[in-house]
Amino acid sequence: MAEGIYSLLLVGTGIVGLFFSIMALVNPAFARKHVETSPKVWLWRKYFGVEKALVWTRKIFLPLGIVISLGLIILGIILVI
Repeated sequence: MAEGIYSLLLVGTGIVGLFFSIMALVNPAFARKHVETSPKVWLWRKYFGVEKALVWTRKIFLPLGIVISLGLIILGIILVI
């Protein structure tokens, strides 16, 4: 029973992360709004500025988020099997 709950949480978290990562990669305005307004990116904005933080986000962190999200989905599916 616990494995089912964990797998559901993993798959759900993976799907949400995958959705927002792909959305930010496809829609540059969404990514820019996130970089400009998110408190999680505040330190990156402070040190590197909005443009550089946006470039790093699109080239490094969003593809990494996609890989991690896919890993969570696969792990959740493996727990069910």
